Amino acid sequence: MQIENLMKIARIVFALMWPAFASATDQPNIIYFVANDLGWKDVGFHGGRAITPNIDRLAENGARLENFYTLPHSSSARAALLTGRYPMRTGFQMLSIQPWSSYGLSRDERTLAQALNAVGYKTGLFGSWLLGHSQREYLPTQKGFDTFFGNLVQIGDHYEKKNIVGQPDWFTNEKLYFEKGFNTDLIAAKAKNFLESQLGKKPVFVLVSFPGPGAPYQSPDQYQSLYADVSRESERAYLGAVSHMDAAIGAIIESVEKLGQLENTLVVFHSDNGGAVKRAFLPATRIRVRMLPIMALLGLDKDRSMREVCEYHFWCIGGGKYRPRLVPSERTLSICSRHSLKSEKARYKSRIR
Repeated sequence: MQIENLMKIARIVFALMWPAFASATDQPNIIYFVANDLGWKDVGFHGGRAITPNIDRLAENGARLENFYTLPHSSSARAALLTGRYPMRTGFQMLSIQPWSSYGLSRDERTLAQALNAVGYKTGLFGSWLLGHSQREYLPTQKGFDTFFGNLVQIGDHYEKKNIVGQPDWFTNEKLYFEKGFNTDLIAAKAKNFLESQLGKKPVFVLVSFPGPGAPYQSPDQYQSLYADVSRESERAYLGAVSHMDAAIGAIIESVEKLGQLENTLVVFHSDNGGAVKRAFLPATRIRVRMLPIMALLGLDKDRSMREVCEYHFWCIGGGKYRPRLVPSERTLSICSRHSLKSEKARYKSRIR
C-alpha cells in the first residue's frame, strides 16, 4: 500500500512538472493541512498519547513520509511551502514575523497559490498566514488566495482571536472581523463552506493552517475531558487541542466525501515545525511534547531536530498545467536580520505606549 501510494504521488508530481503528459481536463483538488508546533510523536499512528483517529486514517490509507524535515520557525516553513525556495533566498531565514515586524514576503516571489490560480484553481487560505501584514502587498489576498479567513500573526488567544500583544487579529479577506468561537472550529466551518460552494465547479486549492495545537495551550472542555487522567492542566489542554484539530480535519474530509469529490483530491498533512520542546521547561507551560530522542529546542537547526509528522493521502491521479520552478534562482533578498528585528520591536513598543 505504501509503495503504491508513493507511486501515485510521483505520477502526479511528474504530471505537474511536465504538463504535456497530463490530462487537460482532470485537475485534482488539493487540501493542504498544516499544524502548528505539533510534536512528532503526538499523533496516534506514532504511538503518542493524543487521540487522532482522522489523522490516523489518512496515515493508514495514504503515504507516510517518515524522514520528512521542515524549517525551525513558523514563517520560514510557510515561506518555503508557498514559494518552493530556501528561506535564505526569501528573507525568512531568521525568526518568525511578529506583530511589530515591518517586512514580509516580497511581491517578486511567486507563490503556489498564484501558480494554481493562474491555471484555473479556486484558492483559499483558512488559518494562520504569518508572512507579512504591515503593507497590503504582503497580505494573502495579494499572494494568490481568492479567499482568506484567519490570523495574520502568531495567535495569543484561541478564543479571543488576539495576537501575542493583545491586538485583535482575525480577518476575512482584508477586513478585521469578529466572530465568537474557538478558532479551530471557525476555520473548519469556513473551509467546509468554501469547499461545498466550489467543488465540482473548479479545481480547488485549500490551505488549512491551524493556529493550534501550539501555544497558548487552550482547548474546549469536551476535548480536555478525553485526558482526565492527565494531572497537568497545560498538558491536558495541549492534548485536547491535538484532538480538536483532528476532529476539524475529519469534518472537512467528511464534507468532501459527501460531495463525491474525495476520489479526485490530494490531501496533505504535516506540522510547520517540531514540537515546542523549550516550553516543556517553562513553569507556566510545563507540558511534555513527544519528540525524537534528540531533544533539540525549537529553533535550533540541527540534524533530526525538525523531523516532522507528514503524510499524503491521494485517491486519484489527476493532471495539471502548472510547471513549478523547482530550482531556486540566484536572487536573494536580505530584508531580515537580528538587528532589524530588535530595532523593529523597539519602534513598535514606542508607538503603542
